[in-house]
Amino acid sequence: MKLWLVFVLLPGVALAHEDHTPLPTKGATVQGNRLLLSASASKAIGVQLGKVELAEVRRTIQAVGSVELPWSQQAYVSTLIAGRVEQVLVKPGESVAAGQELARISGTELETLQLEMLQAAAEKSLTARLLEGHEAAGDGIAGNLLLQTRTDAQLQAARFRAAWQKLRAIGLSDQTLQQVCDTRQSVRSISLVSRIGGVVAMADVRTGQIVQPTEHLYHIVDPTRVWIVGKVLEADAGQVKAGQPIEFSSAMLPAKLSGRIDHIELRLGPDRTLSVKAFMENSNAALKPGMFGRLEIQLASARSVVCPVEALTGEPGATAVLVQRSDGKYVRKPVVVTAVRGQIAEIDDGLFPGDMVVTVGSHELAALFPNDPARQAASVSQLAGITAQGQVELPTDQKSFASAPIDGLVSRILVEHGQRVAKGDVLAELQSLPFQTLQLDFLQARTSLARASLNLERARALGDDLARKELWKLQTRFDSDQQIVASLRRQLTLVGLSEGEVTALAEADFAASGPDLGAELKIRAPADGLVCDFDLIPGQFVPQQARLFELHSPSKVWVRTFVFEQDAIHVRTGQAVSVGLASDPAFRASGKVDRLDPLLFAGNRALSIWTELDNAELKLKEGMAATVTLGSRSDAELVD
Repeated sequence: MKLWLVFVLLPGVALAHEDHTPLPTKGATVQGNRLLLSASASKAIGVQLGKVELAEVRRTIQAVGSVELPWSQQAYVSTLIAGRVEQVLVKPGESVAAGQELARISGTELETLQLEMLQAAAEKSLTARLLEGHEAAGDGIAGNLLLQTRTDAQLQAARFRAAWQKLRAIGLSDQTLQQVCDTRQSVRSISLVSRIGGVVAMADVRTGQIVQPTEHLYHIVDPTRVWIVGKVLEADAGQVKAGQPIEFSSAMLPAKLSGRIDHIELRLGPDRTLSVKAFMENSNAALKPGMFGRLEIQLASARSVVCPVEALTGEPGATAVLVQRSDGKYVRKPVVVTAVRGQIAEIDDGLFPGDMVVTVGSHELAALFPNDPARQAASVSQLAGITAQGQVELPTDQKSFASAPIDGLVSRILVEHGQRVAKGDVLAELQSLPFQTLQLDFLQARTSLARASLNLERARALGDDLARKELWKLQTRFDSDQQIVASLRRQLTLVGLSEGEVTALAEADFAASGPDLGAELKIRAPADGLVCDFDLIPGQFVPQQARLFELHSPSKVWVRTFVFEQDAIHVRTGQAVSVGLASDPAFRASGKVDRLDPLLFAGNRALSIWTELDNAELKLKEGMAATVTLGSRSDAELVD
């Protein structure tokens, strides 16, 4: 700075420049933002000019790209029961069709389930004959006995239906089950079959191996349709939109592949990038999942004011250029740069087409100006309040989770990433033997309660002829069964059945051709929202309480700001706040301090403050970095 001042104030001092002769001792005068330069001084510096133009700019975003398999193009194959591998029928790398047998499994649990079905079939047949006989006898049969027989027939029919469904769920066909009932001979093994057509990517089975329901034994993939996933830097995240054209290139591909963005994730990843996804047909298998390359996102072309990048001087946020007004006369003008693409800079404000700007010699001449108005303006604005770093968060009431209420296998996924769903919509279905067992327990408990109720009514009708002690026992049994039924009813609602579905289950006539017990458990949306990216595959085992889906409702967001201890004393609720985004320099939103953390963060002794912003256009995504400027104390007092 001292050197610059000497040059301006003492024209007798000359400044040397690489590849040029020293400047003449006179010929450069600075007046505010204006510069007068003599011909000799201009020649000594080697000043050259470039033209500001209105040009059609093809805008693109570069990102790291990769090839991934969508959830819909792959499946796991597992078993619902523990057992021993009897035979392995396919190998990794082989092509298989949907429904093709992959392996055979035997075990004691298979035998137990078949025995339960045969016993239930026998009891069902017996109670049905007894009921038929009692109904034929008419008034000769006591009403209580007829009702009890009808209840028993319902229970045995439900037991048989549940056992049948369990065996069908683990891999036995209806034809095989009917044969078992007719011959009363159980089968030795069940078949593991492929859920989809594709290629065996993984086969973790060996003859004689003991397998459990928690294991994924096969992984089948169908790479005829893949995702191209791009990791977009946060600085570019504000410019990407669904539907934009993309080009993917890789060293393994002979040419670029074109497509369009189908989905943009709802939040930034841990690496501070935003993932975008494009479906790509891959019938020739040229795209291999796991392949990396370069993704180019084509933004909308537009006519923009552009100038040579060599004309820019200063720092980001305080950029200026020297504009020629006439021979030897220049003016320094602050400019707003929206993007730099190669040797061209896009200018949002400060220049007009036709302006001539200094390119060669711009930095040397900029050094003649001792004061930087843009930097001074920024400094003044900083003095008006506190500027701190923040991050976009989703409010706690705008995020919800759908979890597995019971162990099971994912049989179907019914939603896609980013899909909007309403509360109660079915997101997925689980195959679960414990779920069927819970339903059967509920029906058995209801039957026991019905019997206890009949016995208690009969005892009360006898009056003094029955010992009080016996009446107390019957009343206690009735109360106990009533509590068990209520508890099982609550458990069914907790795992996902509605009150109406539980009532329908309790009232179903399983002795006739009534509905089956629920073979699959529906996972429903707990609230309205958008389906955040999930990591589920059909056939995957999920344990109880595993988080399956995350739903976002980002119409409102929080910006959480961290204010250091020395500034925290000046912050209070109601204080005016201005929010900017690292991903979108043009973004600006106003708000106020809504809440303060009662504690300083122990790591860096910073105070967390929260500002709530409307986000109707969904520009603000969870995890985005923000710059937050808090108003001065007088501003806060005005807000209050």
